[in-house]
Amino acid sequence: MLNILIIEDDPNQVKNLINILSRNFSTIRVFSVSFDGKSALEIIQNNEIDIILLDLKLSEMCGIDIVDFIDCKNLYRYKNSIIVFTGEVSLLKQILHSKYLFSYCIKGNGYDTLLKVLEL
Repeated sequence: MLNILIIEDDPNQVKNLINILSRNFSTIRVFSVSFDGKSALEIIQNNEIDIILLDLKLSEMCGIDIVDFIDCKNLYRYKNSIIVFTGEVSLLKQILHSKYLFSYCIKGNGYDTLLKVLEL
């Protein structure tokens, strides 16, 4: 069973993601949801998460700050474990070559791309 952390500040988006994940994957469990960067960092540091589903545009702290934090703390267990799910293409360019990024999906393209990425 893979544990996934959803980092997303839009409650409707979170609800949709949880529904899609639970309908399509019996091997993925939503371990936790974080609506802000601060609580996300706490979860990331204190738990074993297999997949981080990350929105880049968050209140208080952006997703890039979360990726930078993981990099600065040398949390190698998260290498290739972040899937960015965002509508902010301009922010995505800043972390596209991060060793922690597994893949990315653009929100406007729907959930099909996310499902394909998670099937890998």
